Amino acid sequence: MRLRIIAAAGAFLCLATACSSAKNDSTTATTSSSSSATSATGGATSSAGAGKVTVGRFSFPGGAASGTPVKIGLIASESIEPTLLPGAQAAVKYVNQELGGIGGHPIELVACDEKADPAAAAACSQQMISSNVAGVIGYPIVWGAIGGAKAIGTAKIGYYGTADQVSITQPNGYPLFGGSPQTSVVALAMSALKLASLNIMTLDNPLAVGGAKLLQASLESHNIAVPSVVQYKLGAADLATPVTQLLKGNPPAIYFIGDSADLRRSLVITTQAGYKGKIFVSSSSTSPGVAESIGNMKGVLADTGQLLLPQDTNDPEAVAFQTAMAKYDKASDADNYAEVTFSQIVTLTAIGNKISGDITGSNMLDAVKNAKSQPVFIGYQLDSANVPKVAGLDHLLDTYNRVVQYDGTKWNYVLGWSSAYVDGGSNSIGAGGKETITPPS
Repeated sequence: MRLRIIAAAGAFLCLATACSSAKNDSTTATTSSSSSATSATGGATSSAGAGKVTVGRFSFPGGAASGTPVKIGLIASESIEPTLLPGAQAAVKYVNQELGGIGGHPIELVACDEKADPAAAAACSQQMISSNVAGVIGYPIVWGAIGGAKAIGTAKIGYYGTADQVSITQPNGYPLFGGSPQTSVVALAMSALKLASLNIMTLDNPLAVGGAKLLQASLESHNIAVPSVVQYKLGAADLATPVTQLLKGNPPAIYFIGDSADLRRSLVITTQAGYKGKIFVSSSSTSPGVAESIGNMKGVLADTGQLLLPQDTNDPEAVAFQTAMAKYDKASDADNYAEVTFSQIVTLTAIGNKISGDITGSNMLDAVKNAKSQPVFIGYQLDSANVPKVAGLDHLLDTYNRVVQYDGTKWNYVLGWSSAYVDGGSNSIGAGGKETITPPS
């Protein structure tokens, strides 16, 4: 079983097998008219005009969409994470053919490959504006840093993809999950522990390095220094050298972004070096069985954010995702990051269905930023009214970001916010009040 935890530095980890060439730059998924179709909701059947389709916490009109399409933009670096585009394409077909579209209209996907290149990323912004999309999703690497969200904001288009430190501060930046909200809980934990600095060791691929940069920016925005960011190669024979660099100056805390096998070896070297500071690892280490397989993890801390449900559970939303990927994109590997964009498309569809009138960029932005108790497909929920106020996270909507600590057998909550909306920044209890803060030991 592979638990999908999407956010922060851990989500930038790109396994070598996933970093291959991607599909075409853009795609339009059109409605396929038929009297009956096999539903992706666990194998049930639905017919055009047959009534509502219920998928887990969601209810949709059902049937095939028709009429003028609503355009949704997708920006990602496809060569770095090639499953993002297929995930969005499958979601669009699923929504158009089975769920009744968005507001009754089919979705047209406008995809742009930013190629992790500033010039290409800037061109993506112009493509979104000229295409008059109703919103932009995705998992870009450099687009946010060059002010991409600000650029499309001039056309009143919202950005709803994974968060970065720049986009979430823009008036139109409302990420559905992931990114800088989760990295901020590391800063909150550092503050609670009264630790002033942290060194980072990361894989040298672009996704992992991007995650390290996001984490660094988040920490520095909370006045926590990051003296050193050390890169290493996947499966490197020599990990002693980068670990020695990581521990240089005996920092009070370190953060590791990388493969579990490399983490296992690095922890052994760290222990042999006599390091006594706090050790943080990326969220992938909290997946079932990972900590046990690594060993030597007692006391280690990890940050986790809006997590997408395990793909091999019987949860109806997880089953719908797997079934839709098998039906609409048989060639893609649904076990990578396809669920990120799939979730973003279906969640935006549910929000768009609540809009009365035309689904425009401005109307979608209002609907997202005012969302209350809105489920995230195969995730937790958004709630504009009941999330903590955290420095640097102007438009925080997601309700699950926390630091956990491994006790030798399981991961335990120690700080952050979740369904009880705990504000780890001020150690106060927000709405719900069911959880208390225990600073990491």
